[in-house]
Amino acid sequence: MPEGMSPKYYAATLSAAHGDRLTNEDLRALAEEEFRANPALNAAEWGRRLGVPERTVRRWVAHITQAWRREREIIAWHLHKLGWTQEEIGKKLGIAQQTVSDILTEIGHLADFGKNLPTDWNDRLLQQEAERLGIPLIDAWAAALDGMDDAERLKRLGITIQPYDVWHFTKCHDLMGAPHPGRIPGQLVCHVLYFFTKPGDLVVDPMAGSGTTLVQSDAPLWPIL
Repeated sequence: MPEGMSPKYYAATLSAAHGDRLTNEDLRALAEEEFRANPALNAAEWGRRLGVPERTVRRWVAHITQAWRREREIIAWHLHKLGWTQEEIGKKLGIAQQTVSDILTEIGHLADFGKNLPTDWNDRLLQQEAERLGIPLIDAWAAALDGMDDAERLKRLGITIQPYDVWHFTKCHDLMGAPHPGRIPGQLVCHVLYFFTKPGDLVVDPMAGSGTTLVQSDAPLWPIL
C-alpha cells in the first residue's frame, strides 16, 4: 500500500488507471468517506488520481469541509478566550500560527455573537441563533455571557444566589458537567466560587469527575466566574 492511501482509495486508483472506473455515485461516496476521515485532504490531488475535477470533489465534500472548518474556528476562538497564545493554539490544532491568526480575524460571527443578541434575549432565542450560525450551544452561552459580571451571568443562567448557610438545588444544571450518577449540581460549584474566590484565583478539584467544576471555573463555559 502506498503511504497515506487507504486500501479502498488505492483500489479505486487502480481501477481508474485500467479503465474500470467507479460510477460517479461510488466516487462521491468514496470522497465523503475519505474526507470524513481526513477533512484536510487536498481535493485537487485526491481527484487527480481518479480523473475527477477538483471543483467536483469540492462540491461533493463541501458539507464535510465546512463543518470541519467551523469546528476548528470554534476551538481556536474558545482557546483564545481562555488565554492561550496563537502559537499554543496552533500546536493544539496542528496548524501554523499565521493560520490561527487568520482564523481569529475571520470569526467575527463568534466574537460578536453576544453583541448581536437583543438586550432582552432568552434561552430559546440564544439556542435559535446558535443553531442558525452552527455554534455549539455551550460556546454560544459563553459568548453571550462575556463581559457580564458574575451576578448577571448567574441570573442569565437561571441561578438564584442563595446567601444562606444551606443551599438547595432541585436538579443539575444542563450546561454544567456531563451526565453521571455521581454528578453534583453545577449551581453548587457556582456558589462556592462566587462566595469564596476572586477572579484569577487558582481552583483545584482533586476529583474532577464529569467536569462540573472545570466548566464553572475555566472551560468550556469560560466566562461564568
